[in-house]
Amino acid sequence: MEPRVPDRSLSSLTAPGDVVAQPVAQPVALTGSESTRLIVALVAAGLSLGFGTGAFSGITIGIGRLFHASPGQLNWAISVALLSTVVCSPIAGRLGDVYGHRRMLVICVGGTALGGVLAAVAPSFGVLLLGRVLQGLIGGVLGLGPAIVRDRVGIRRGHTIIAVLAGAASVGLVAGLLCAAGFGGHHDGTRIVLWTSAAVFAAAAALCLLTPDSVSRAAIRVDWLGAAVLAAGLACVSLGLRQAPISGWSDAATVAYLAVGAAVLIAWVPLQARTRQPFIDVRRVTSRGQLPSYAISFIFGVGAFGAQTAAITFMGSPAKVLHYGLSMSIADIASWLVPCAVASAVAAILTARLAAVVGHRAAFVLGGVLLTAGFALMIVWHQATAEFVVALIVQYAGLGIGLAMVPVVLSQLAGPGERGVVSSLGESLRGLGGGLATAVFATLEGSLVITHTAIPTEDAYLWVWGICGLVSAASIPLALIVPRAGAAVSDTLTGQPGTLSNPAALAAWVRETARAALEPA
Repeated sequence: MEPRVPDRSLSSLTAPGDVVAQPVAQPVALTGSESTRLIVALVAAGLSLGFGTGAFSGITIGIGRLFHASPGQLNWAISVALLSTVVCSPIAGRLGDVYGHRRMLVICVGGTALGGVLAAVAPSFGVLLLGRVLQGLIGGVLGLGPAIVRDRVGIRRGHTIIAVLAGAASVGLVAGLLCAAGFGGHHDGTRIVLWTSAAVFAAAAALCLLTPDSVSRAAIRVDWLGAAVLAAGLACVSLGLRQAPISGWSDAATVAYLAVGAAVLIAWVPLQARTRQPFIDVRRVTSRGQLPSYAISFIFGVGAFGAQTAAITFMGSPAKVLHYGLSMSIADIASWLVPCAVASAVAAILTARLAAVVGHRAAFVLGGVLLTAGFALMIVWHQATAEFVVALIVQYAGLGIGLAMVPVVLSQLAGPGERGVVSSLGESLRGLGGGLATAVFATLEGSLVITHTAIPTEDAYLWVWGICGLVSAASIPLALIVPRAGAAVSDTLTGQPGTLSNPAALAAWVRETARAALEPA
């Protein structure tokens, strides 16, 4: 039986107004069957998350034909699910902290299954969009799953289970692409793939019903005003990022969305600081304990775009016509991505175990180095299939490490009453990073086009990978200031406002993080 590790999180020390977990009996270690059900349910949830993304990406052209949708409408169909994930993930995480993480996990995956059914039976494009909004709820599993694991499983074994969840999403992505490729030639292939996705979501929801629940509950009232203001700010920023590549960054609608979203989010910070039981404790979010991990999550969201969306588009570009690309079909792309997905899953699992020995910092650094190196290799090795796939394997290994380590670290830093919202906010920021990358690079690819066409040049892809590599490299110095396992962070222990909401603490934070960067991992 694995011993229960004492909670050394920063949130275990509370001040008036802090989130306090309800007193509960010391959790009983999971039985063998409960542990199996937990792992199976989380793997199924992770697979369904990736499967839905890969399957829909593979039938985008078929969706356009089925609903006679314009390119702008297809862009909406893709981005609206990401928008839903960005907005809903923190809310699902906080509700899980208060009402139970398993309950919210079932609601998120079950709601996604309902969205899958709506998309499959959709008589119009509007109904399809509604289904896609519901499918965005699946992003909540990457926050709720780690919260259950951290509450019921010891730290070392819990790291491995969380890594398996993250790795399953990569495997599911490839499985979804293979499904889309397999039914792509069928006369009703688009509907078949949509129904298959709905079935995968429904099966995952059924398995989530069997998973053991967390035992800690936050003894607070949900700050619905804080939740609404945060959702509005994130929604406006996401809409602005979606609008930018269509209308331009100087367009009135784009500027309005981004300005309003930024203003709302800025106003949300002091609102939460004044609230006795805030939706999210901004002191801890902006502390040296959590802020570096959130920043790394955002960076890996940008990197995921370069490694997945841009790479897949390049692989499918016809070389004989454009003089660049690898001329692959959807089936070819999916087949070549299989070793990439395996590399991502294996790297995530091995690094989660390695982190228990060498520390979180070293694991994050390894992920950042691999992701950055992968982009550098893509710039050099993009003319031959085998070399390009090697670069992708390196990239996916780095992504797997980063996407697994973020929830591992955040769930360990969070207290029993806030594990769901802390982990889910990391997932929301990762989605926001992907949305920003999509907007910026769509603008870039729209500027560097082949003469008299709207097709990006080869240089456009090189610029995309170069920028992604530079952004990914920024995760390496950030990794050096991630707290060591069990380490305390002084500005949170004092109970004072976080560094970003308290200008007087900013200089001290900079000095402290500079010293921490020189410490051994």
